[in-house]
Amino acid sequence: MTAQTQLPNQANNKAIEAARMVKERHENAIFNIDGVVGIGIGLSGTEPGKVVIEVYVKKPAHEMKRMVPEVLEGIPVEIVETGEFVAL
Repeated sequence: MTAQTQLPNQANNKAIEAARMVKERHENAIFNIDGVVGIGIGLSGTEPGKVVIEVYVKKPAHEMKRMVPEVLEGIPVEIVETGEFVAL
């Protein structure tokens, strides 16, 4: 399944592809930040239709703000507090 089929139709396909490429380039560095449990592409929680890179964290989001970049290569980054992921 591609990013285009996972996001709602209001997302611009070019913006999704650009975010995907940026995410891939920075993925290893983001995962090296203590408290990060995942990274993905989604739609902004504050700007409808705007594609963002989401960084999923297990620590409180306010603690992670100083460690996670706000923008990667012009693509906004949003922190999503998820807690620890556990496979069942």
